Amino acid sequence: MRGAIEEGDSIAMANALGKRYMCEKCGTEVLCNKPGDGSLECCDASMKIKEAKPLPSSD
Repeated sequence: MRGAIEEGDSIAMANALGKRYMCEKCGTEVLCNKPGDGSLECCDASMKIKEAKPLPSSD
């Protein structure tokens, strides 16, 4: 995947501009306004990219 950097046995993903990240433990959300290498962490765990909500169909 683009932006991945190997650090020993773990892989850190680059922060993507305009993406929202969410902590699965406490629910904190972060909006990335400046991309960069590394990973976002909260509550001693990596934050995951928050998936977009599906739009309702217009059938």
